[in-house]
Amino acid sequence: MHAIHVHHGLHSAADQWAAQCQELCETLAVPLNIQQVDAKAKLGESPEEAARNARYAVFKSLLDQGDLLLMAHHQEDQAETVLLQLLRGAGVEGISGMPDCAPFAKGHLLRPLLQATTDQISGYAQQYGLRWVNDPSNQDQIFDRNYLRHTIMPLIKTRWPAAARALSRSARHAAGAANLQRKHQLALAEALAPENHFDLCAARELDPVDLRLAVRGWFARLRLRMPSEQMTETFIEQLIGADIDRMPMILLPDGSRLQRYRDVAYHIPAHKEPLACDWSNWRSSLELPGGNGSIAMTWSRELMTSSTIWDTDTIHIRYRIGGERIKLEGHQGWEALKDLF
Repeated sequence: MHAIHVHHGLHSAADQWAAQCQELCETLAVPLNIQQVDAKAKLGESPEEAARNARYAVFKSLLDQGDLLLMAHHQEDQAETVLLQLLRGAGVEGISGMPDCAPFAKGHLLRPLLQATTDQISGYAQQYGLRWVNDPSNQDQIFDRNYLRHTIMPLIKTRWPAAARALSRSARHAAGAANLQRKHQLALAEALAPENHFDLCAARELDPVDLRLAVRGWFARLRLRMPSEQMTETFIEQLIGADIDRMPMILLPDGSRLQRYRDVAYHIPAHKEPLACDWSNWRSSLELPGGNGSIAMTWSRELMTSSTIWDTDTIHIRYRIGGERIKLEGHQGWEALKDLF
């Protein structure tokens, strides 16, 4: 067993907290790994999200194959999570809250105290004379979770004392429903995108609910961040609903994009620089860089008798940048590639 302490560096007492963890672990003869992180919020991140992302990045980096990461989330944490997700308009996946066991990095993440109340935990700590630190930031109600914890939940409990337990139970019910939904959406994605290319023609035959699930299932298969409701509607409107001669494109937050071509939607990975390559042995197929598939010549009688292609040693392959022109065999003059497409 090992302990991990993430030093966020966000509070003046952060060094003291790390020292207390070190002292406790030495007393228990438990090895401690203290990791200092940069938890400053990036553009588009809340302070809570930035700290959480930094923390979980550390956990992922330290877990070896088969390791178990134990977290101390409790019943009230779960109730707050469910309420926050409900207030954000989440579906069953969101309101299922935190799982008590889930795959994580190379191992699993466990929350053995998820059904324990704060009273039970503090009672245990007092009974056995444990020392702990109260993080002052947990009192700052500028954060949504703290506002729920200190203002909303006490008010709810005056009318419904067992609210936290009930919300936690609802999370378990939602988790069961989310599991069924996940299986269904993956089955839909398997039918519409057996090779990870999304069949838009078949998608138009689905009812609206299944169509949205199929889109989410495709994102899951591609290991992309789950689309928001707005992103899902954009996908349906632009990639499925656009005129047949259009080739709409949706840029995703990770820099990759979704693009339609001939009634099929493709996921194009992000590249720091436009990829280009030379195709010298063009009589064989060429694997494109970045996992973008392969291309090959389709031989025809006209091609076999053409002297131009046989005189070419190397073909240069790159993505379009716009403004290209092409001279086709048997055509007069040059044509805009855009018009041909």
